[in-house]
Amino acid sequence: MNEPYLEGMTRPAGTIRNLLEGANVGDAFLRNTRWLKWMILNVGDPLYTPFGAKLTPFDTYFPSNSLSLVPRQLIGGQKQIEAVLTVADPAPPEGLNVNLWAENDLLLVPQSVTIPPGGNSVTFPISTNTVTSPVDVRITASSPSSQVTNTASLYPLLGGIALTPNSLEAGGTVSCTVILNDAAPPGGVTVQLVSDNPEVAAVPSDVFIPGGRTKRTFSVATSAGSADPLTVNITASYAGAQVTAALVVTP
Repeated sequence: MNEPYLEGMTRPAGTIRNLLEGANVGDAFLRNTRWLKWMILNVGDPLYTPFGAKLTPFDTYFPSNSLSLVPRQLIGGQKQIEAVLTVADPAPPEGLNVNLWAENDLLLVPQSVTIPPGGNSVTFPISTNTVTSPVDVRITASSPSSQVTNTASLYPLLGGIALTPNSLEAGGTVSCTVILNDAAPPGGVTVQLVSDNPEVAAVPSDVFIPGGRTKRTFSVATSAGSADPLTVNITASYAGAQVTAALVVTP
């Protein structure tokens, strides 16, 4: 008499028979395990179609209230932002008037824009002003039915000043690089330079960075100023922005 076996257990007689017939161990095991065979049938059933029309619902577009800014990070005073205001519901027959304002005057936004009748969006430009340090400015668009915000990040064109090396013995030469946060405009830019101890490390009064370039490198000669190490601060200035690098000159 055959002994009963539990659901999901392997039938040893069938497994041995399949092995003798030439099946490998894994195949023989799967053929004689009820639970595994049931799972394979249901999970791997090629007729199983959970979505109608064989399309997933995740690629369906649903308009939502939003305010996009392109670009969102830029040099203040050099470029405009293209803003796109989108609303979830189509504008009424008379159009939808949306009020706009920014946190400060670094972004010049119109007082309002109008989404045309039946439309869901409107595109408008935003001008920027020059900044002397990085700053984030929030823009708000408000209508009777919604309110959305976004933030633009403005940067000065002057990015930094690098010294290589930043510490050396008197009499050596330093490579000094003025760096911009973006390419210089077509006419180029002139960056002012000053050293707080020109007797130890003298710098030119200015350097010119041609249009399309992002940096300019020049040499700075050093000389002894005292028996002790001295720190010389070299400052670059442009359009109200300033950056400083410290140079240590040892005897």
